[in-house]
Amino acid sequence: MKKQKLLLCALLVLAMFFPLKTHAQESAVAKDAIFGRETDVDVIVSPKWNGAHTASCYLDVSGKRLTATVLVVPNNNNLYTSGTLYIERKDGNTWVQVASTSVSGTGRVSATKTYTGTSGKTYRARYSGKTGSDSVSSTSTEVTVY
Repeated sequence: MKKQKLLLCALLVLAMFFPLKTHAQESAVAKDAIFGRETDVDVIVSPKWNGAHTASCYLDVSGKRLTATVLVVPNNNNLYTSGTLYIERKDGNTWVQVASTSVSGTGRVSATKTYTGTSGKTYRARYSGKTGSDSVSSTSTEVTVY
C-alpha cells in the first residue's frame, strides 16, 4: 500500500511538469491561403446551402396512414422557397412516387401530405426544391406499413 501511494505521488509530481493539453490546444494548424496567416482549426465546415439554414423531411405512420412533413428554414426570412414534397414507395431497388404536394412561400415554410399505404410496403418522404438560388433536398428515414 505504501509503494502504491509513493508511486501515485510521483506520477502527480510528473504531471505538474508535463501538463496535458486540451483538445483545442492540440488542434491542427491550417494555413489560410487568402491572407497567408496560420489559424488553429479542428474542422473546416462549409455550409451545404447559402439560402436555407435547414430542410427537414419526416414520415410518420399510424396504422396504414402515412403523414409526410417538410420544414424549410431559410437563413434570411425574405427568401422564397418553392418545391415538391413526395411520398415514395420502395419497389425492389427503386423508389416510385405515390403522392406529392407543392411547397412554396417566403420565410419559414412547411407542408404536409397524407397517403394510405399498403401493408408490408416500405415508404419514405422526399423534398426537392429551391430556397433563394440554392437547390435544397431532404429525405426521411424509411418506414414500413404493417
